[in-house]
Formats: sequence, structure tokens, C-alpha cells
Amino acid sequence: MINKINEMYGSFSDSWISEIKNVNSNLELTITCANHLNEYSYETIILRFLNVVSFKNKNDDQIIVIKDALLKRHNGNVIFDADPIDYFDYLEKNEDSKFVIKSKTIE
Repeated sequence: MINKINEMYGSFSDSWISEIKNVNSNLELTITCANHLNEYSYETIILRFLNVVSFKNKNDDQIIVIKDALLKRHNGNVIFDADPIDYFDYLEKNEDSKFVIKSKTIE
């Protein structure tokens, strides 16, 4: 699933999170982002993070603007970092990120 999401939406450049729902141990993000496979047209999607291990949101705004986001699997967990370190040709998890989700799965 991560590969498919990354293929369609890349690093979520110039996107925004408009809603965060916390249901039991799951999080739902409503994100407006460009679909790389559909001529970069913007669409609104919902990412569901299941069995959330940790969640950090230090943003005060209702809408969270994403310059780039990192989505990957690491040590058996799904990592979504909306404030990663950008090395221009790759992204790396930012320990000081303002917005990070770590979960067991994503759909």
C-alpha cells in the first residue's frame, strides 16, 4: 500500500491536511494533494493509520500545510512525517518534526 500511495502522490509536495480524526487507536487524515498519475490534478484523499503506536502534532493551525512528507515502512511500522529533513534528492525522518504518525498499518 505504501508503494502505491508514494507512486500516486510522491512526497505530498504542496499538499495540506484539512482534517484529523482520532477513532480508538486509529487516525484518519484528510489530505488534498496532487495525483502524479493523473496529470498532477489535485484530489482529496483519506489515509487511515491503523493501530497507531505514536502521534505527535505540535501544529496550532486547523489546516496543516505540507511542503513534503515522508511515508515509509521502518522497523515494522508505518512512518508518516509531515516535516521531514529534505536533502533535495531524498527525505529523512526529522526527530524534531511537528507532525509524525507511527502506526502498524495504513490503508
